[in-house]
Amino acid sequence: MSKVILRGLRLILFDLDGTLVDSEDAIVESFRKASELTGVKIDLNKLRSLLGRPLMDVVKGSLVKDVDEKKLMEYIRIRRRIMNEIWRDRVKLFPDVIPTLRELKNRGYILGVASSSTISRVKEFLEHFGILHYFDVISGVIEGKIFGKPRPDTILYAVKKINVEPSKVLYIGDMEVDCIAAINARVRFIRLARKVNDHWRCKPILTIRSLLELLNILA
Repeated sequence: MSKVILRGLRLILFDLDGTLVDSEDAIVESFRKASELTGVKIDLNKLRSLLGRPLMDVVKGSLVKDVDEKKLMEYIRIRRRIMNEIWRDRVKLFPDVIPTLRELKNRGYILGVASSSTISRVKEFLEHFGILHYFDVISGVIEGKIFGKPRPDTILYAVKKINVEPSKVLYIGDMEVDCIAAINARVRFIRLARKVNDHWRCKPILTIRSLLELLNILA
C-alpha cells in the first residue's frame, strides 16, 4: 500500500534539525546559556515543543515574561554566538543519513533540504558533515522573502527551483510544523519519529522510525 502512495516521486526533500542532524540538545543549551548571560528567562520545555519554527517565533513563544525589543535582540545575538561556538562539538549526523542519501541518489531521485534555518546555516552544516554534494537544492529562510515553517515557503522554493510538480514531491521531517508546511505546499509528507510518536493533528501519509525505512518503502 505504501509503495502505491509514493509512486511517481521525483524530488525528496528533508528537514534539517532532528531529521538529518541531531541538534536539539545543542540548540537548547545555547538558549539556556544565553538566559544565564542576559537574565532573559526561557521555558525550556516550551522551547523544545517549538523547535522547527523560525528563530524569532521560538524565542518569543518560549519567554517566561515579555522583555523589551533591545533586550530581546541582545538575547538572540548572544544565543547565536553561543550556538556558533558549540555546534561543531555538540551536533551529530544521524547514522542512517549517509547510507540513505547514497542509495536514493543511486536510484535517480532528486534530493533537497528545506529548513526554517537560513540557507547559509544549512549549507554550513551539510558541508561540515560532508553531505552537501548529495543535494540538488537547498532551501531556507531569507528575511522578508522566504519565511519558515509552518508556512510552505521553503518547500515551495525548492519545488520551483527544481521545476517539478508538487504531486511528485515528498517531504520528510520530525516536527508537526513540517507536516503542516508540507500540507500547505500540497506535497506528500512522511513523519520521522526518531524518539517519540506522540499525537499530531496533522496527519502524515506514513510514519517511520529511521530514514533507512525509505529504502524499502521506495523499492
